[in-house]
Amino acid sequence: MSNGMSADLRPAPPELNQVQREAAAYDDGPRLVFAGAGTGKTRVLTAAIAHLIHERSVPPSAIFAATFTNKAAREMRSRVETLAGLSCQGLWIGTFHSLCARMLRREAAHIGYEPSFSIYDEDDQEAVVRPLLRQLGIEERAMTLGAARAALSRWKNDGVSPEQAAAAAAGYQAQQAAKLYDAYQRTLQRLQAMDFDDLLANAVRLLRDHEQVRAKYGTFLRYVLVDEYQDTNRAQFQLVRLLAAALDKFRAFAPVLEVDASRSETVKRAEAWMEGVRLQIEASRAAGTGTDALSTGDVGATWDHWSARATPEAAMTRVSV
Repeated sequence: MSNGMSADLRPAPPELNQVQREAAAYDDGPRLVFAGAGTGKTRVLTAAIAHLIHERSVPPSAIFAATFTNKAAREMRSRVETLAGLSCQGLWIGTFHSLCARMLRREAAHIGYEPSFSIYDEDDQEAVVRPLLRQLGIEERAMTLGAARAALSRWKNDGVSPEQAAAAAAGYQAQQAAKLYDAYQRTLQRLQAMDFDDLLANAVRLLRDHEQVRAKYGTFLRYVLVDEYQDTNRAQFQLVRLLAAALDKFRAFAPVLEVDASRSETVKRAEAWMEGVRLQIEASRAAGTGTDALSTGDVGATWDHWSARATPEAAMTRVSV
């Protein structure tokens, strides 16, 4: 292992094997952990958080750990507290949306919102969209309520603003949809409300457009960890990129069995981000069997063109466990 890699994890969780412990204790630059489904990636992630707190004396409030379900977030927090032996009250651990909501409550004034802004569910959203469709003269046969909501969600998750949607609109229907998007966002702002997708989109806008806010979070957040990284959409990736502007803070966990299927989006986004950055190559193979062992599959082939495109000063971090 490299000099930045601790050989073991203390206290060593009994459910981790040696390779998993090495992956959890790795602290030498960005890391992508690939492993088969059900092989303990989340256990490694929680052990990594506990290691940062217990062994590296990193304050819980300096760790941002995102996952995709509230249940997973609760389990992760509980495991970390058990392993670290202390309360992790200040830890930024949760779903992407809950973490974004937490940030926006604190920084709402920067984007024209009150900290007490409302978060709209699907029924609330429909109650806003339906009259806007009538006001814009858009008939349901031209654009159903479901189609309208899907378009709004797609634009936000792709990081497309109303202005960009209008500029790219080709054809009458696309132009009408872009008008709806603009009217919808203006209405939400007036009502001091955000829908579920806005939590991500507005957090990205906040960090992207307000340097002082980005600097604030870049200063006190020292590590960014993402579970099930292959499931991130473009807005989530943009958020992670803005938070982990210093690339050595980034940790990602994804199942190797899904790399090929998700490669067109997830891995290519990572490629574009990390190319040209000097990284270390760390490769580990798992030993043992059963769910306590991570996959022994060699995923090196998935990185061939990545390594080839990198400059001589830029090699890829690869932790294949």
